[in-house]
Amino acid sequence: MISDDQARLLSSMVICIPFSYFIPKIASTFARELYSFVLGTLVQYFIYGNDIIMIFALHGLVYFLTMINPKNCGKHVTIVSLTLLSIYHIYRMIVDYGGWTMDISTIMMSNVNKYSLFAYAYQDGQTPLNKLSKEQAKERVEKLPSFFRFLGYCQFLPASPISIAFPFKNFEDYI
Repeated sequence: MISDDQARLLSSMVICIPFSYFIPKIASTFARELYSFVLGTLVQYFIYGNDIIMIFALHGLVYFLTMINPKNCGKHVTIVSLTLLSIYHIYRMIVDYGGWTMDISTIMMSNVNKYSLFAYAYQDGQTPLNKLSKEQAKERVEKLPSFFRFLGYCQFLPASPISIAFPFKNFEDYI
């Protein structure tokens, strides 16, 4: 028998398919971002409940770290997000050792990748092109996006159930 938390995750993944189909059909970029953000957040709330407040706090922390130190934000964001993930894993081991309950560590693990991708792409955007590899030059983010656009990237509807990591440039190209 499938547990309640796994049923919520599986049903959310299935529900995201038809709702994600409409994103490119929305004319306005802002409306696409808003639609994806709101539904992505609702999906995560359905799966993880009030624990997504911690995920939003992490989004804010990562954006702040990226904003205050663009030249070295990749390393700092990766270290901070991995440290917080490790602390959360230790907490879960204390309160539910050996348990199989679905919790926000699922999306925290993927978000560490997403945060690092974003921070290093932004860091590359502050680096001269002649010092970057071909791939780095292609994925670089030169201008820090608005906080709402960053949240839209983090809460992107098709990736929201388990927060699949993908480059920020791909998100911008799609939106």
